[in-house]
Amino acid sequence: MYVYWTQHKKPKNTFMKKSLIALLMMATFAMTFTGCKKDEEEDNATVAENTWVIDGTVYELATSLAKPSFSGATLGAIGSKGVLSIAFSAKPTASGTYTVKSLGSELGANDVSIVSLSESKTTFSTGKSGDVAKITVSGGKVRVEISNIEVEIPSGESTVKGKLSANILEN
Repeated sequence: MYVYWTQHKKPKNTFMKKSLIALLMMATFAMTFTGCKKDEEEDNATVAENTWVIDGTVYELATSLAKPSFSGATLGAIGSKGVLSIAFSAKPTASGTYTVKSLGSELGANDVSIVSLSESKTTFSTGKSGDVAKITVSGGKVRVEISNIEVEIPSGESTVKGKLSANILEN
């Protein structure tokens, strides 16, 4: 009986192991492609000109102005529901990609930090690695384009993470 069991049990067990491994590989393969497509869609999200979006709430620009500030220069965007402030070490004179820093960080020549104020919430840039702002300078006017950067949203005694996108042209 032992000989019969060992000879006939192993092929079934091996078949089940191979089937399980194949099933797991197919599931992993399917999830990999499903996850990648969603990430690409989020990263390619565009924001209409002269608006900013924080966690799905859209703010429309009424006016904007780049001016000197105590820390360098600021592009202030004022909307009907809030204010967006983008700080630079100096007003940009050339186009380029700037690194987004956390609020209170010392800003270098190609750095920005961001604060947004509205009736319901205040947000701050976190300086997450990889967060950038595309700066375009044309005719002395500054355009700032930001896509899905991480922001902190103070909520009571805790802080929540959120996403901010913007496309602001200095008036």
